[in-house]
Amino acid sequence: MRQIARSLNISHSTVKDHLARAELAKLSWPLPEDMNDDALEELLFPSRQSRITSHQPDFAYIHKELRKKGVTLELLWTEYKREYLMAINTVGSTIYIKNGAVR
Repeated sequence: MRQIARSLNISHSTVKDHLARAELAKLSWPLPEDMNDDALEELLFPSRQSRITSHQPDFAYIHKELRKKGVTLELLWTEYKREYLMAINTVGSTIYIKNGAVR
């Protein structure tokens, strides 16, 4: 990693981050011939819009559940985090949520 970083004049942590992103995207070398730079970039760095649409809560379910006695928005938020946000990929690191607590 350090040799790659030196040859590209970037930090070794940047190389490590990019390799982790490639592994997460299940990329291998050589890349498929039909993969262009835009497709590769979207796999490695998903656009904000694709992250938003892939993790939208079910608003109809939320409204239905809020009608029930004892159900609060905070309770539904906790359920949502447990179910959909098990791993939040941030730049350079992954935050794991376990039992509602960020680690």
